[in-house]
Amino acid sequence: MKHSRALLLSMLPLALPAQGTVPRLYLAPDLEITARQIKAEGSGMPDKISVAPDGRIVVIPKSYYGGIHAFDASGKSLGWKVSAEGPNAEIGWVGSWGWIGTTFWVGDPRYGQVVLVDPKGHVVRSIEYPSWVHPHWAERRKYPLFASMEVRAVYPDTSMLVVPLRPRSVLGTPGYNRSLAHLVHVNPSGAIEHTVATFHAEGGILTLQGVGRSEHSMPVPFRARDYRAISADGYRVALVSPGVTLADSGTVRVVMLNEKGDTIFRRRYPQPAVRVQQAAVDSLLARVNGFGSTSAQQVRSRLAVRVPAFRSYVTDAFVGNDYTTWVVQRPVNDTAKARDAVVLDAHGDAVALVALPVGITPLAVDRQHLWGIDRAAYGIVRLKLQATPPPVTATPAPPSRSGTAAAAKVRVPR
Repeated sequence: MKHSRALLLSMLPLALPAQGTVPRLYLAPDLEITARQIKAEGSGMPDKISVAPDGRIVVIPKSYYGGIHAFDASGKSLGWKVSAEGPNAEIGWVGSWGWIGTTFWVGDPRYGQVVLVDPKGHVVRSIEYPSWVHPHWAERRKYPLFASMEVRAVYPDTSMLVVPLRPRSVLGTPGYNRSLAHLVHVNPSGAIEHTVATFHAEGGILTLQGVGRSEHSMPVPFRARDYRAISADGYRVALVSPGVTLADSGTVRVVMLNEKGDTIFRRRYPQPAVRVQQAAVDSLLARVNGFGSTSAQQVRSRLAVRVPAFRSYVTDAFVGNDYTTWVVQRPVNDTAKARDAVVLDAHGDAVALVALPVGITPLAVDRQHLWGIDRAAYGIVRLKLQATPPPVTATPAPPSRSGTAAAAKVRVPR
């Protein structure tokens, strides 16, 4: 396989895979960790979770209140906690996380470290961030120096997949495009080994320069956002781009790369092809004001040329521990609740179409499961895919204010 970059791949013709009948599957309850169980751990409401290859669930609470803790695959507490708040905390700020086999890692930008946590909850190692992300001497014209970074994956040899930030040019770097963000593989000392992918960090955002260093950013109307999803072990990187031009309308492009930037697959999948209505664009632009020395008309003109021809319906993407990819789309008549996901296997074949449950924020997936947070009950759920819809259950409604019993509400777990 040839070394590839996302920017180059986006320029290549991609074949639409043969569309057979993709089965409709359904999500049914498989596991629930209730808010009471989470509170019993001395933790606040869950904010994020990470699922290990063996099914363990690590919980990161809001504002890190109560520390990071974990449950096994059956929902039983593992009885450990890693502090992530206060002056004596082992972790200052949870910026990113993932897995090296059975070891959980946390990228901590506040303390400039990667913390490794073993299955028993012991902090077994702290890896200091390199002072600089930098090129090898032979590539000094290809990359500048970078003063900081965002960690996206950590590997067994303690090399990392990072997005370098705050470039500092000592020499001229004609091979480096500052308008793009770079996802690079660095060795433990911070030397860049290779670029895995490049992408527009703030696609669909117009940034205006004001007085001095002041800036103002505004979204492009009907902007089409690209999505990047990285597996928890860092060995798969999915780049998901909705087609918004006449040539690629009605499709979503998925490019799957490995940790070296080699292409695993690149395919297109269908999405609705709906043109952006000019009247809607004009209505939005009419409300745009100027900023600094840039007049309102100049701002509107700069926004207008960036408006896509077709609408995008992609809302998220996930890559599981088994390298399954879920691409989430909303319907054309957006209800702000209904979402469907197409499930792709490790080779890029579409294997299922799934309606996502309303009220559940999905955070992790594999080919058979979805893990997420129940926004109403503040609990954690694991749902499993099955061929038949889950049964309809009736739950009693609370009594009315008049004291008479209200009719039972019918709830369909989706």
